[in-house]
Amino acid sequence: MWRLSSRALFWISEASYIVLVLITGCFFTISLVALLSQAVRTAPNRSWTNNWNAVCIGATYVFVVSISPFLDLIHPTDVVTC
Repeated sequence: MWRLSSRALFWISEASYIVLVLITGCFFTISLVALLSQAVRTAPNRSWTNNWNAVCIGATYVFVVSISPFLDLIHPTDVVTC
């Protein structure tokens, strides 16, 4: 039985990670677009003007994108659970 070299395992790992990040990014974008379109559809004037729901959704997504790189810095033992 043959074994893959450490270099091949490295490239497979990196490619898998890139695919996972791309898939996650696509789902993130699809959910953002779906929620923003729902906010516009349910607005009384069905417009982007004075649509605070869309502003809140956009701000939440910006917050999630800005804070997500720092989540790797939290060690699992630092999180307190009840």
